[in-house]
Amino acid sequence: GNTISNSAANEGISIDTLGNAAVTAFVTGNAISLSGAATDFRTAIAVASTATVCLELSGNVNATTNSTFRVDNNSGVVGAFRFFEGANDTLATRLPPGSITDVAQGACGIPPVP
Repeated sequence: GNTISNSAANEGISIDTLGNAAVTAFVTGNAISLSGAATDFRTAIAVASTATVCLELSGNVNATTNSTFRVDNNSGVVGAFRFFEGANDTLATRLPPGSITDVAQGACGIPPVP
């Protein structure tokens, strides 16, 4: 796993999906900690785009400081935001008004990390 720490920005990691882009990703086995950011890891679909996201957050656990995740599907979005999370030390904050669809682990088509 990776350790991401002491970020002073608004987000430690931020992925914004624009236009008609597609993002398929997972974040697993990480310790995202001690960040000065409001959110350690944020993923969003931009307003009024046709972009799509499939994201899995699994097993991101810190011994002392919680990882903070934010998933954001903005208003007017046409594209789908498909999302799985499990075994994180805190649940992701979801910011609709766009819909975020829960999917099963493995639904993004990325093989699980052994």
